[in-house]
Amino acid sequence: MYLSSSDEWKLPIWAVLSESNMKTTAVIDNRIILNEIDRVEFYPPATKLILKDGREFVSVVQDGDVFDKERGVQECIMQYIFGDKSYHTYIRSLIKADEKLQNDKEKKLAEEKAAKEAQIKKEKENRDKRIARERARKEYEIEIQKEAYLRAMREMDKGNEDC
Repeated sequence: MYLSSSDEWKLPIWAVLSESNMKTTAVIDNRIILNEIDRVEFYPPATKLILKDGREFVSVVQDGDVFDKERGVQECIMQYIFGDKSYHTYIRSLIKADEKLQNDKEKKLAEEKAAKEAQIKKEKENRDKRIARERARKEYEIEIQKEAYLRAMREMDKGNEDC
């Protein structure tokens, strides 16, 4: 995502949000004007974003997390964009929607795999049945030929006895 500015180059968002470029005039989606940011103060484990109009946004590290200046600034900007901390609920809903989509894909793949395995199993069963039928047919033909051979031998024996 790139930011547009009338008097500066187009910079990636991370370049504009770095400490040295914090006062760069830029607009993100026509909703947040970064030149409204006066300064950022770091008080580990807290980060404070102060706007030129005096509004302040504070982000504090939760238990078990490690203090990170960049993450603190991101949290403060998200509070500024959303007006409060309700963005966490929105982000969680996006994550849950993605997880549901991934689960649905996994279920679909599992169903397709099961269907393919069932088809392979059915084909194998059909092949085994066909092979068994062919063996039975060959055995039947062998029995017919054997019976015909035995009859022929008996008749030859009878013919030799009559002579």
